[in-house]
Amino acid sequence: PYTTLFRSGTTNSCVYYLDEAGNPVLIRDEKERYIFPSAVWCAGAGKERVVAHKAKTRMGYQPAPVVAVKRKMGTDEKVLLGGTPVSAAEVSAEILIFLRNLVEKATGDKVGVVVVTVPPYFDIAPRRDTYLAAVKAFFGGDEAMAKGKLELQLEPEAAVYAYTAAHPAEKMKILVYDLGGGSFDVTVLEKTPEIGLSALKFGGDPHLGGDNFDDRLALWILYLLRGGKPEALERVLTSGKYGPDVCYTVLQQLLSNDVTGLRRVLRRDDQDLLIPKFGNYDLDLDYSSAEDLGRIQKLKRLAEDAKKDLTLHSETLVRSEERRVGKECRS
Repeated sequence: PYTTLFRSGTTNSCVYYLDEAGNPVLIRDEKERYIFPSAVWCAGAGKERVVAHKAKTRMGYQPAPVVAVKRKMGTDEKVLLGGTPVSAAEVSAEILIFLRNLVEKATGDKVGVVVVTVPPYFDIAPRRDTYLAAVKAFFGGDEAMAKGKLELQLEPEAAVYAYTAAHPAEKMKILVYDLGGGSFDVTVLEKTPEIGLSALKFGGDPHLGGDNFDDRLALWILYLLRGGKPEALERVLTSGKYGPDVCYTVLQQLLSNDVTGLRRVLRRDDQDLLIPKFGNYDLDLDYSSAEDLGRIQKLKRLAEDAKKDLTLHSETLVRSEERRVGKECRS
């Protein structure tokens, strides 16, 4: 049996196993993908549950896929999977089962020892949910069978073990910076011959990550579709008329289409520049409306694709073939 490490992230997950020589082997699917969306979708009660890329393509449609479930681990909050309320641990187990199947297909063997990484801010409740999800995914829900074969490890510790394997030293301090899809963590760890590895300090924000960046980019696309002019925004925010706090407020109000708020803080001449005229588009989307929420999710998909493209290019074209989403816009 292989020792396998599973990284089940808020937005994406991955998995690798240690071969007979102790070398890590990253698992890829038939399309050579090694990062898998932490998304689960189901058409309805009793239907097959779909995970990863196939589930993510259902964003913007009803029933919606479950995403970012890691943020709900350790809570009593239920999520709707195919219209049925289920726990976060149950959804997490589906993701781990998907990853387990990838490993077993690649190795032709059953998963043996399992390590599942968790964020440093996970306390007793979310760790317990993660443990139960892993027991269900790898040991059929039998905790006795999982004893001695299942371990939870802090994500920054896993990163340090991987680093020190290539950079051995008896004593060192390491800062692990982890900006993921759903959370932002910074941890300082120390390695000594007497104690081994220990965490000294950690901090961050469990509700800040790439998913939030996608939200803001989606709102920026909406601003452009409304007829907003980026050059006008830059002119106003760099004019020196407003302090940093007001500039931040203006940006937030602009992205959320808070026209009343903008009129309250902007000078009249700047109002004419920044408050867009709607034209023929009904873009005042309502997060409580299932139909509008679908449009918002589609915009988020466009925003995520644009974000990835901007990693390599200074400019990207955002285009949707669906007339309901909007028109082309360049940013």
